[in-house]
Amino acid sequence: MNASRKFVDGLRTVASDMANGLLEITHNGFALVGLAVVFAALTLTVRPEIRELGEVQLMDWLQSRQGGQLDEATPTEPSERATAVDPRDLPKQQASVAYWLSKKYRVAPEPLSALVSEAYALGQKTK
Repeated sequence: MNASRKFVDGLRTVASDMANGLLEITHNGFALVGLAVVFAALTLTVRPEIRELGEVQLMDWLQSRQGGQLDEATPTEPSERATAVDPRDLPKQQASVAYWLSKKYRVAPEPLSALVSEAYALGQKTK
């Protein structure tokens, strides 16, 4: 009985040592990650040219991932990419659909006019 008790105590000691070692390693790992974040933030604050270079490279990478969807012709200002159309500029059928939807859902007809126009264009394109 005494031998089995020593064996159990030994296993508990090994498990406790392993748990303490894992805790210490993860604590040190988190401390290292925190120091890296602080160092990166300080570097980007002190050297804005590094941050600007990183922003340019990141934007180039993002645009290349978009597959050419973002180009110089794509408006970037909110006023340039407005999604409202005057319903009076639409064909009569599209305007009546936009007005009906605006009354049914209590939404302004101008944004719905843009959606209706796009829906008609996509419908014709996909038949």
